[in-house]
Amino acid sequence: MKSLDGFQNGLSERWWRPEALFEFGGGDRLLAMEGLRGVAVGLVFLQHYCAAFINLTGLDGPTRLVASAFKLFGNCGVELFFVLSGFLIYGMLLRRRPVFLDFMRRRAERLYPAFLVALAFGILLDPLRSVPKIPDGFSEAALYLGANLAFLPGLLPIEPLFAVNWSLSYEWWFYAACTVVVGSLGAGLLPRRTRVLGILALGCALVGAEAAGLAHVPIRGLCLLAGMLLAEAQAARIGDVSSKLALIGVVIAFGLLTSVSVPTWLSAVILATAFFLLTSAAFNENSAAAALLSVKPLRWLGNMSYSFYLLHGFVVINLGHIVLTRSGPLSPESLFWLGLLPTFGMCLVVSAGLFLLVEKPFSLRRAGKHPQPTTPDPRQSVG
Repeated sequence: MKSLDGFQNGLSERWWRPEALFEFGGGDRLLAMEGLRGVAVGLVFLQHYCAAFINLTGLDGPTRLVASAFKLFGNCGVELFFVLSGFLIYGMLLRRRPVFLDFMRRRAERLYPAFLVALAFGILLDPLRSVPKIPDGFSEAALYLGANLAFLPGLLPIEPLFAVNWSLSYEWWFYAACTVVVGSLGAGLLPRRTRVLGILALGCALVGAEAAGLAHVPIRGLCLLAGMLLAEAQAARIGDVSSKLALIGVVIAFGLLTSVSVPTWLSAVILATAFFLLTSAAFNENSAAAALLSVKPLRWLGNMSYSFYLLHGFVVINLGHIVLTRSGPLSPESLFWLGLLPTFGMCLVVSAGLFLLVEKPFSLRRAGKHPQPTTPDPRQSVG
């Protein structure tokens, strides 16, 4: 009888409690990082939601001003992801220097299962586009899909099959380059000052190349370098910035990027600085930023953010088209506000399905560990 009660209690906890579905174990993880991932994917959702309404209806009045602002700034959620990835991967490589192929295999196990499902959605829905992206010929289609599988759109001038695929190109090739340089070539063994100067020099080179008008400069990867600098600052026990300074930085970035036309290189510098400050403040466990970002629902969204990131665009675009074509007497502005939370909720449902059925069992558990980072230990890095 006791065993039956235990089984029922375990079943209830496993299937009905959000803590059992969307929490990760380990008491030393950075809870605020989970919340930051939730903020980042929320910004990207707003970008696609606002873009869908503006593209399909135009909108008008104050609603258009709000939608235009978040269409611009929401896309910057990707840069916040890049700061977190740079911090996590680079900090990991400073602590231990894995074999290249072994490390990339684990990264592939982390990215590909959920990505393949999203790619299948993209292939199935592509014929419904007014202008399909997949070429007609078999060889051309195979080459195009192979490029998407290899995470080439983004760093190379190839249009991705679905919108968010470009950022995975930055992520994947950052993993490869960082592992080779820091691990295989031994850059992680250099003195900390040399490493920091090298990161700054690379950042200046990217900014200079973009400012000079060179083609295909991966300038949005500047935030990956900001994450690397944050890992160095944490390892050197340099104090975290205050929540007030981080808030000022983000507000300034939002104001400039949504109201003033700035060059791409300057936009990248502004975002890298603002998100460096925000992330640094969030990693101070006693800060107001850390407290706000550690709220459970936001962390749960952050923990399933990869699945959400991959699928939300399909939901936003298709659901938005259906609603707008059958809106009846409601104005586009009314539909924008009335549809915001239901659309977000539908994205949550679809993404939770991908997370629970694919990402969690095939990527997270299969990797043998949870992907939640801890603060780099300065005693384990060379300085």
